[in-house]
Amino acid sequence: MRIDPYMLFSVRRRQLLSSVTHTTNFVDEKRLGATLRTIISYGILFLFLISGSASALDPKCELVDKVKPDVEAIRELKFKNSPKCEVLNREDFYRFKKSQYDADDGGPGRLENEEAAYKLLGLIPESYRYAYCLSKEAGDNALASYDPRTKSIVIPAETESRADILAHELTHALQDQYFNLEKLQRRANRGTDSALALGALAEGDALRVQREYIDRKKQKIPEEKITDSAECALPPALNLQTEFPYTFGALYVDFIVARDGAASLDELFKDPPKTTHEIIHRERPAGVVRTTEKKFRPLLSESLGEYTTGLLLRSAVTKEDGYKIAKHLRDDEFSYLAGKKIRWRTDWDSVLAASNFKRALASVLSKRFGVRIAEAPNFVLAAGKDAVSVESVGNEVVLEISSTG
Repeated sequence: MRIDPYMLFSVRRRQLLSSVTHTTNFVDEKRLGATLRTIISYGILFLFLISGSASALDPKCELVDKVKPDVEAIRELKFKNSPKCEVLNREDFYRFKKSQYDADDGGPGRLENEEAAYKLLGLIPESYRYAYCLSKEAGDNALASYDPRTKSIVIPAETESRADILAHELTHALQDQYFNLEKLQRRANRGTDSALALGALAEGDALRVQREYIDRKKQKIPEEKITDSAECALPPALNLQTEFPYTFGALYVDFIVARDGAASLDELFKDPPKTTHEIIHRERPAGVVRTTEKKFRPLLSESLGEYTTGLLLRSAVTKEDGYKIAKHLRDDEFSYLAGKKIRWRTDWDSVLAASNFKRALASVLSKRFGVRIAEAPNFVLAAGKDAVSVESVGNEVVLEISSTG
């Protein structure tokens, strides 16, 4: 599942740390405290904008220049050149967002394919307008953004500038100048799991700078003013997924800095984490060679990864059990095929782990389709307009769902 389109998150009023209670050994959550909860609740966005009118003399842009020295001191990196500043009206911002999805997320139709695939899998409900809502929600709560293509800080004209948010976006500018974020994004955006992992590193780094900026300046955070569209309210799984780079990213970066020092972040950007497993457990998974079956010509092909697998399972088992099962995922390949069909191949670290996943998956499918599924090595289910097949051999479990509707 792509996140708007790379790492764009419209984060609203939520209890963000509640989604990571299964990783309490990560760092002491109290270190984040109320400040992190408040920071994340604003629309801190990292998005790629390539149009709009420059407004270098705008007071909003003047504030960017004032914040830069503090960001350099906190991040311990000097700007190679000064980022430009642009101010866009909201209408131009919305118009750009749709075109940006088409340009950067695989061309026209990419979001529509994702929407169909995730609805078949059950990650999002049939009623949710995924393609439409991603761009709409992104525009509603943006307070500032960094554009690595034009090397600009972009600020919506209608919003009030916040120095701490500009510190956050300026951190992304430093990341881009030193580590080429656009190139990293192109690689990471090939799959949900890698996009979330890189997002966690980039956003965790920017949040750390933002928190320290607030502490240095003793800045008061104003009361939230969040626009929440009823028609585009995020489904539970998508809601938690958009929070991942902020909640887990903050914990991950704090752990790395406490263990190895702030300079270690620079080395991580040179070889960034590629899976949510690395973010959650702070370790590189064993190498897995993915084999794609050539008989399939998917419209969409990616890896969902550990975190998203856990989100899917928690709809039928407890949150803790879902994540415990997903922890043992070694590799996966998720494909959306012509003819409204998905195929999800998962590879587990043991036969027992594969069996536990298959049992939990059967519960997910039983709950979703309202049909009791008896445990068996393989099963095929006809559920109204949908046909479901699950096969398991050794460490591998393959789910296929096709729809005639």
